[in-house]
Amino acid sequence: MEQILPFCRSNIKNFEFKLFHDKIEKCPKLVFNFNNAKVKISENLQSEKYIIFGKYQEKYVVACETDKISNDFHHIMGKYFSKFEDLRTLAGIGYALINWDKETKYCGKCGKILKFSKKENVAKICSSCNTTYFPRLNPAIIVAVIKDKTHVLVTRKPEWKGNRYGLIAGFIEYGENIEETAKREITEETGIKVKNIKYISSQFWPFPYQIMIGLTAEYESGYINIDNKELCEAKWLNIKNISEEILPPPSSIARFLFEFIIKMT
Repeated sequence: MEQILPFCRSNIKNFEFKLFHDKIEKCPKLVFNFNNAKVKISENLQSEKYIIFGKYQEKYVVACETDKISNDFHHIMGKYFSKFEDLRTLAGIGYALINWDKETKYCGKCGKILKFSKKENVAKICSSCNTTYFPRLNPAIIVAVIKDKTHVLVTRKPEWKGNRYGLIAGFIEYGENIEETAKREITEETGIKVKNIKYISSQFWPFPYQIMIGLTAEYESGYINIDNKELCEAKWLNIKNISEEILPPPSSIARFLFEFIIKMT
């Protein structure tokens, strides 16, 4: 059964996604922030840098970069905000566009400044050599490794707080397909070899701009020997002992994969 995960545009009804160049008129504002970036639904924006990236419920959706954000605004990863799937998705898309805009200033061929295209839906174009640049999307895998149908391979990174655990993940490299990336990442980070890799679901992850490909795999051989540069812990966890305390955030595909394997057992 197809599953639409958080931050995917299908979660938003009546949303037209494109870069607009119309003049914005003053309207009531709705703002979301994350790491000094915020997303607005309509407002008079005369003094700030912004990107108009869509229309939602007949209002413009605007991504702004600022360091002056009130604590009264909802944080897009917060527990309170998580119930508003459409607005969180808008905030995520806006955050991804802000990062892409900041990192895509100059033409890679001639070095001239890029401007947003008025012909393409979402793109920048070089006024000198006419090269077009589309928003960047980095493909990555995340995989739940199952052993004996009872245990899952869980990992921890040093910067994670509390008792939270995650799954093996990594970016696809040139020359690799999805299965090769999964095998390489699992072996590099834990020393484990796997088989029977299966696709489960995918998610747009806007921090900063990735497509996460969710997989499961079966343990084949090896003993856990962690890469201390990537992880501080890896272990086999009985699926029956997975609790809310250790689960990743509800908005993540990692959380979805944990819940998927719980249902399987």
